[in-house]
Amino acid sequence: MTDIVTSKTALTMGKSIFTTLQGAYQARQKERVESFFRCIELRYEFMTEAERLELNKTIDSEEGKHILASYIDAITQTSCDRVRMAVAVLYCQDSDFSFTQTEQRAFISGVAGITDNLVDFLLVAAKQEKTAGHYPYSRHIIQKCQINQLEIENLDGETVYACINDLVRRGLLLPEPAVGIFADENNWFIGYGTSQRIQKMVLLLKKAGELLRV
Repeated sequence: MTDIVTSKTALTMGKSIFTTLQGAYQARQKERVESFFRCIELRYEFMTEAERLELNKTIDSEEGKHILASYIDAITQTSCDRVRMAVAVLYCQDSDFSFTQTEQRAFISGVAGITDNLVDFLLVAAKQEKTAGHYPYSRHIIQKCQINQLEIENLDGETVYACINDLVRRGLLLPEPAVGIFADENNWFIGYGTSQRIQKMVLLLKKAGELLRV
């Protein structure tokens, strides 16, 4: 006898699946928010008493709540602990970094949903040597002959191109500033740019990684 799935059964199953998915989503979001506040607590341990008082004042203020709300995408949409620590460092107004509101918004927008692998690639890309020439911002390249030295697994030309384009889309790298330059089939290269603003964001992510290793 063939079982017939009625509309009522399908609706009941759909609700059950929805409830399960909703629970899993909420649990993940809760875990990521808790991870962010653990980052705040870790940063708190290294602050001076004056910095702690200032942070407590910020947390209790309407402005502090507004700032925290503006960070929510970066806190909850990424699985990367370094990003949450970097956001915590920003929120604690770390003296090593002076980000304008515009730069903070650009960073938060750029890292929302980013993966650990893409952060690894960004840190490697930003430290490549600048190429000679007159460009509107610093130009770098990654060549085929380099990829085995970049300490990132499973890199090939397609992956490098995809990562650079994703980071450019996020505003964490800048587009290739040179036009009309070609490589031969044996040694391709892909160009991209950085700026002082981007290098500052990279330093923030590096410090976040260092704080997590303490």
